[in-house]
Amino acid sequence: MDHFVPWARYPDDGLDNLVIADKACNRFKSSSLPAAVHVTTWARRFMEDSSERAQLNDLAEKAAWDRHALRSRSVARAIYLRLPEDARLWLRGKEFVAPDLVIIGSALT
Repeated sequence: MDHFVPWARYPDDGLDNLVIADKACNRFKSSSLPAAVHVTTWARRFMEDSSERAQLNDLAEKAAWDRHALRSRSVARAIYLRLPEDARLWLRGKEFVAPDLVIIGSALT
């Protein structure tokens, strides 16, 4: 497991901020923000008719774990849309890229 929005930026162990992560990827990402492609995938959990949302709702119900989807998405949006121009986002391994704010903004609306 990993925090999508890193714990260092937003200390939240809520279900909506957690993702399944490969151990090596988790280590390389560390406290970096994920790149736009990962934001798009993560944001599907907030879409009304998505299978990801249904799966998380089911898990939350079975585990008696509250979901705070609006809060998680709002925090991510606030952080991402205020990134400095020279920000680098984690893509994979040791590869970091510039933020694509058009894609990120679209995914987080």
